[in-house]
Amino acid sequence: MSGQYNSPPPGQYPGYPPPGGYGQQPPPGQYGPPPGYGPPGYPQPYPPPTPPRRNRRKQVISWIAVVAGGTATTVIAALMINGTDGRKNESEKPLPTESVRKLESFDPNAVAPAPSAAASVAESRPAAPPAPKSGGRFAATTDPKTWPDACDLVTDEQIRLAVPKAGKIEKYGTIANSGKWLRENPPIRSTQCEYTVEDGALKDQLSPLKFQMQIWFAGDPAEAQSHYASELSGGQKAPEFMQFKDYTTTLGMDAALYKGNAMYMRKGGYYLQFSKSGGGGSGVDASGKFVKASDWIPTALPKVVPGIAAKI
Repeated sequence: MSGQYNSPPPGQYPGYPPPGGYGQQPPPGQYGPPPGYGPPGYPQPYPPPTPPRRNRRKQVISWIAVVAGGTATTVIAALMINGTDGRKNESEKPLPTESVRKLESFDPNAVAPAPSAAASVAESRPAAPPAPKSGGRFAATTDPKTWPDACDLVTDEQIRLAVPKAGKIEKYGTIANSGKWLRENPPIRSTQCEYTVEDGALKDQLSPLKFQMQIWFAGDPAEAQSHYASELSGGQKAPEFMQFKDYTTTLGMDAALYKGNAMYMRKGGYYLQFSKSGGGGSGVDASGKFVKASDWIPTALPKVVPGIAAKI
């Protein structure tokens, strides 16, 4: 029985097993590679043997060679740039002079170069020729190009009349962005100037104190009178906290009034305004007493007006 199943009689299953029994090679082409796969007569056994592996040692040696070559290139480039002594290939600087050596060593006897005595013009102010004058006063007409620079109407000395212990004073002049004259014939000088003032009387200021000088109109007395009359009428009807006061001609102007942290002035064809434009102007004085801006601003601003009147 065992031989019956292990080795069927020859011819019972044609082609299986092949003649000669198990372990014998089949006839050529009977169990070869599938058609179209590999060249005819491809060597057996199937599948074909794997290709030989690359030599790992050669790969490592090649990689080391590449790295070494890159390093050598970097070193050569560095030497070309910095020189063999480690310093850049640049021309030798001359030794400093005696005076320079003193300054560099902070010698107490060293003398620094004298600063330039040329007057500097604030970058904020437009560059323009001086405004026309007549008899030492600005002679503005209805042409805005003849109007003075607003920063020239109030000097630092006048600011110190209002703020006796003023420290640093900074000016910032610009051409206003409103007014019919701006569209018709723009001015060439600042029509408003802002002053930032350090008040030395206050050891603790709540915010920087700022004043502003503004040219509303110049050249036509009738128009200047019209603007001022409107402001005067409003001031007379203003609530008490606006602290309105009419100075008439006592400050050298044709008319002047105080209302709500601002002085309004008219003289000839000029209509002007000088005011506290920003900052609290309040703080603690040297004695520790809190000082309110509303207690001193109404009496400080009028002190600037006579100086303005003398210029127009």
